[in-house]
Amino acid sequence: MTAKPFFKIFWAGLLTAGLLAANPAWADKPLLMEGKKSLYQRIITHPGALGHDSPGGQAGNPITPFSVLYVYAREKAGPQDWLQVAANTLGRDLVWLPAAKVSEWKQSMVLTFSPRAGRSPLLFFKTFDDLENIAGQSGLAAVLANLSRVFKKYVQGQTEPPSDFPVLAMEPGDEEGSVPYDHFYLMPIFSYQEPFEGVKFLEVGSIDPGYGDEESKDQGKPGKNKGFKHAIAFVIDTTVSMQPYIEKTKELARGVFDRIAEKGQEENVALGVVAFRNSLEPQPKLEYLTRIISPLSTGVDRANFEKTLAGVKEATASSHSFNEDALAGVKEAIDKLDWDPYQGRMIILITDAGPLPITDPYISTMIGLSGVVDRAKKKNIKVVVLHVRTPSGVKTKNVTYAEGAYKELSELGSAGRAYIPIEAPNPQVGAGNFAEAAETLVETLDNVVFGQDGQGGGGASKTVPEGGDAKAKARATGEVLGYSFKLDYAGQTGQTKAPHVVRSWIADQDMGRLDEAQGGSVKAPTVECAVLITKDQLSALNKQLEIIMTEAERNQKMGTRDFFQSIISASAQMLHDPSQFALKPDSNLSKLGILGEFLDGLPYKSRVLGLTEDDWYNMSIGEQNDFIFYLKSRLAYYRQADQDVDKWGRFDNPNPGDWLYRLPLVMLP
Repeated sequence: MTAKPFFKIFWAGLLTAGLLAANPAWADKPLLMEGKKSLYQRIITHPGALGHDSPGGQAGNPITPFSVLYVYAREKAGPQDWLQVAANTLGRDLVWLPAAKVSEWKQSMVLTFSPRAGRSPLLFFKTFDDLENIAGQSGLAAVLANLSRVFKKYVQGQTEPPSDFPVLAMEPGDEEGSVPYDHFYLMPIFSYQEPFEGVKFLEVGSIDPGYGDEESKDQGKPGKNKGFKHAIAFVIDTTVSMQPYIEKTKELARGVFDRIAEKGQEENVALGVVAFRNSLEPQPKLEYLTRIISPLSTGVDRANFEKTLAGVKEATASSHSFNEDALAGVKEAIDKLDWDPYQGRMIILITDAGPLPITDPYISTMIGLSGVVDRAKKKNIKVVVLHVRTPSGVKTKNVTYAEGAYKELSELGSAGRAYIPIEAPNPQVGAGNFAEAAETLVETLDNVVFGQDGQGGGGASKTVPEGGDAKAKARATGEVLGYSFKLDYAGQTGQTKAPHVVRSWIADQDMGRLDEAQGGSVKAPTVECAVLITKDQLSALNKQLEIIMTEAERNQKMGTRDFFQSIISASAQMLHDPSQFALKPDSNLSKLGILGEFLDGLPYKSRVLGLTEDDWYNMSIGEQNDFIFYLKSRLAYYRQADQDVDKWGRFDNPNPGDWLYRLPLVMLP
């Protein structure tokens, strides 16, 4: 099935036939936004927009829906307002559009749905007032649930909603499953308000092109396999002191194969094992950094799997630090194991140490923690961490560092974190606690996945508690992941799409969960923010950051004002207009006196945009060095993202420079 042509988006000078056939006249620069000195007015086109040779004049070819265009003039012709637009800032190939067929777009932010487990489907409201009125009602969770039920009946044709019904669209529910994270859809932000502390109301659009040829190539997609299949990769720390946990993992794997054999699911469950240690450069006796002990193997290949697993032993030499290169092991499992045949995908990380920080000179995974998290998301892999907390880890305070890192690695969105701490006052007790938690996790997961047909329900109530003992957290994690697997499977087999909405209002938190929390102590994000860019624009960002870093290191100016301003200018320009950044990547907005106008009105900000110059100057040398390594991790991520061509939205566009990518906001400087 080929991608629908209406989603070939304009971007950075990309011209469709609609514009090429339009008036070729030249004009001056685009109009500036009101009160701005350098930011141009931009719009996004609605479905059905036709280019005209003049206001109210003859219509030409259709304009691609949700194309990003610059505004050159505004006129009124009869009862309608008209805009003269072009896909570039050079005044070429101008065309006129009715104002009713476009939406103003002040920055380049888009949204993706957050993981569905732990929250209710997102509702799209007709107006801001509709959303605000609903948010002000008591018993909000019940009110929202009722709105969802009424809307479903309306969609299914069972009943007509009241004329003043406030809901325009709804994220797919449990029956349809979740929209796959790696499926490309566009949800731009037009404006926002923050009526309640910590909750933003966002005016958005939404369009989904369906599934193109590049997506159907995934072997896990519908038509490639019959029935649900899931895979678990054990990523095991095999450094000194881990042998008791290695042995328990072997027992755990045998138990999994025994259970699936009893259920007749030998062909539908696969296990794999990846071992990791640390850098060989300071300690060659470690033998390996990472090693795939066994690829993902189903119960049919059980004998070979157990044979290879039997030989796994802990290292005979200590590594250069208490932390080990856990991210290398996780990344190896993400990138090198064959996940394609499986709809449910999970990594279980087993370790008694924290991951090497990005500042460690021997770290191999330069994309850093957030980069690994993003790679797992893009492959729809859930990461669970069984963290063995030893006395030495507590004494050195490594436990505190490791817990923070692994909670980020195992983030499940609104459903909490798949982080399970294993108390190990001594190896024997620790191994017992580990075995109990691990067995509870995988047994619960299997029971949820294979225990009954259907998609289940109660997504908003399925969460992992922050506290509790390891066994309770393991059981809750298994339930959440089993539910997530079912949602993912339903979304993949049904090729679930995002709703089609021209203009609406949403809340960036599940308001029902906030209502339950009585004061908003529990946050349940409904969406995640990204920046829509082309391959060429990502390349421009990468090159500019490399230039900034190289010049600063060469001249020892890492802590200077110019360095900070250069980084913040690049980030601000990418959020507002990546195409203009690509043309003038070295612009220093602070020196030009226009940084403030780039920062005003942003609904979300990157890490560096949350800093002031005072914050920068007040950093210690160590803190500034940490920030430098943080920037280097972004550069490594950009280089890797550029190579991951299957993650780019191509939509039959032959020019790779115009392929589209949703860069997560957390990966911007």
